[in-house]
Amino acid sequence: MAYTYEVTEELGILFKVGYEYEYEKSDSEKSHDTGFVYAAGFEYAIDPAWKIIGEYEKSTINGPKGDMITLGIMYNFDL
Repeated sequence: MAYTYEVTEELGILFKVGYEYEYEKSDSEKSHDTGFVYAAGFEYAIDPAWKIIGEYEKSTINGPKGDMITLGIMYNFDL
């Protein structure tokens, strides 16, 4: 589930929470786990079609992947 709170017309703060399944396989072993994932970030509209997005994501699964920080660009095709 994700929610974006619009602070201004250009700036939004986003929140995300969910449940995940992780499966990892290497030459020597296989493992899987489940847990919760949650995130917070921002969206900034450059114009009606383009946004810059940043997000920090945390998982309750203890594994080698760890937390995630992302920065990206989003394009709205529905204009």
